[in-house]
Amino acid sequence: MLDWRILAASFASLLIISTLIVGDFGIKDILTNIMEKISEWLGSSPFGGFVSTPKEQHNITLKIYATNLSFEPESKINITSDGVDVVDFSGNVYLDLLENRVVLNDVSKTQIRFITNEVSMFGVKIGRLELSDIKFDIESENFNLSSESGPVRIYNFFGDALISNSSVIFMGNVSMVSGDGWEIK
Repeated sequence: MLDWRILAASFASLLIISTLIVGDFGIKDILTNIMEKISEWLGSSPFGGFVSTPKEQHNITLKIYATNLSFEPESKINITSDGVDVVDFSGNVYLDLLENRVVLNDVSKTQIRFITNEVSMFGVKIGRLELSDIKFDIESENFNLSSESGPVRIYNFFGDALISNSSVIFMGNVSMVSGDGWEIK
C-alpha cells in the first residue's frame, strides 16, 4: 500500500510542474489556496519548503504616540542621531520618549545609551509587535485610522523608523496590521 506522504509528494510535484507550464494563464491564481494547504501538510517533510506562495505586502505609515517603547528587530539595523551613527546593530531597542533617551542592548550585553531629539533607524525588520492601549495613527493606500487608546498588532514589518520626542513612526511594508475590529491584510 502507498504511504500517504509519497502520494502527497507525487501530487505536489504534479501541481508544481503544471503550474510552471501554465502558470501565466491564470491557473496559478486558482491553485494558490491548494498550494498553501499542500505546503502546510508537507511542512514536516523534506518537501516542506518547496511549495510556497509569497505573502502580500502592504505599504503603511504607523505613528505611535507612547511614553516608552521596546522592540527587538530580527535583522541588523543602522541608527543615526545627532552625530551618532550605529552600524549593523543587533539587539533590543528601548525608547524613553519622555526623557528623549535611547538605550541599545546588543547581543553581547553591551549597552549604549544616549539622549537625543530625533533618531532614524534603517532596515528595521520585526516579525511581530503587539501594543495595547496606545494612541496611534495608521495610513495605507486605501485605509486611514486614528485611535486614542487601542491595540495594534504588526506582522512582518520591514522598513524604517523615525523617533522623535513625542512619537515613533514606522514606514514600510507589512504582511498584516490589525487592531480591534479592523485589519489590513
